[in-house]
Amino acid sequence: SLPFRPDLSHLDTHCTPPSVMALRRSVLATILAAAAFTGAGSCVEGDAGCLAADEQSLVQIRPHSMLSDGPHPLGAEGAVTNICKMELGDCPLQRMLLGEINHVFPGGGTACLDPSKPYFFQVRRGSRGKLLYWFDDGGICGNQAMFLSKQFCTTEPWLTEWSGVLNHSDARNPYHDYTMVRVSYCSGDAHIGNVTQKWGPGGEEVQLRGADNVESVLQWAKAQFPVLTDLVLGGSSSGSIGLQMWSGRIIDTLVPGLPKRRALVHLDSFAGVLFPVGLEAVASQIVAQVWGGCNNVALTEEARVACANGQFTFEAYLLETMRRLPDVDFSMINTKADWLQSLYSTVLNSLVGRGPVEPAEFYKELTLFLKRM
Repeated sequence: SLPFRPDLSHLDTHCTPPSVMALRRSVLATILAAAAFTGAGSCVEGDAGCLAADEQSLVQIRPHSMLSDGPHPLGAEGAVTNICKMELGDCPLQRMLLGEINHVFPGGGTACLDPSKPYFFQVRRGSRGKLLYWFDDGGICGNQAMFLSKQFCTTEPWLTEWSGVLNHSDARNPYHDYTMVRVSYCSGDAHIGNVTQKWGPGGEEVQLRGADNVESVLQWAKAQFPVLTDLVLGGSSSGSIGLQMWSGRIIDTLVPGLPKRRALVHLDSFAGVLFPVGLEAVASQIVAQVWGGCNNVALTEEARVACANGQFTFEAYLLETMRRLPDVDFSMINTKADWLQSLYSTVLNSLVGRGPVEPAEFYKELTLFLKRM
């Protein structure tokens, strides 16, 4: 239990201004502190192998060069940022300097909705044995109108703040010395999809490659962390949706021999009430048809069959994962009346002729959802 109960009654919205994101992650730091881990990493500051630089594939640039015109272009408090392209090398963690931010471009089948913006994920090196693995947010798109409006999903990776549980310089953060990997988001599919849609102007094709993006990060992490003592997975908003699907595969891949009590999954601000009782088919329609996610490698064989038969729900899959990993701690934070979740629910429910989601209905479904967990 927490040593105190923070008063969040004044936070009745889910939004992305820096002050709100910083406050939310600060609250997460307090909540997650109760499950803080211990253990030393295998790569310590001053070690020659840790401080080496790969001159061919690691290129230092000015602090947060304008790679993105997203909402927080100076995100990391002016920290030095490095670019590493895997087409030129493996981008090994041991060649990244402690505390500096690295943008790793995996190439291959990765893609953003904006084809002019190549996909990259972010790494901030700390302990080699402890990993905080974070799924970034950025909305979702379910049809051409949502995509063209430029209001519902980000089409390129955001350079958001490294605050709260992602703040490596604040010793009060129980994860300040962890290596931090941020799964950047720009696919509009909650990190799940693998499909081409004709959503662009005049029916131009756009790529929804969330699954390929996440898998590229996972395979890089698998090669960098042969022995993990502690693993924390987190995700916010659409990142929370993605993590609900990916958490089992990530744990199985990165810590197959680790006692699962040393792993933690935290889901921030997107519960499985997007599709209320009786409308489970909406989830299957989006995952299978719109996002092309039924063959996602994160799904079990049973889940793939259920998805193909129109019976997949995020809630059912999360419960299956929790039952399969009984020693892993799962936690969730949400607001009672989240206008953004209600908005997305309303938009997606319109696909099946259902009306808007009212605050009271959202609160009811959220409460029932948490009880079922």
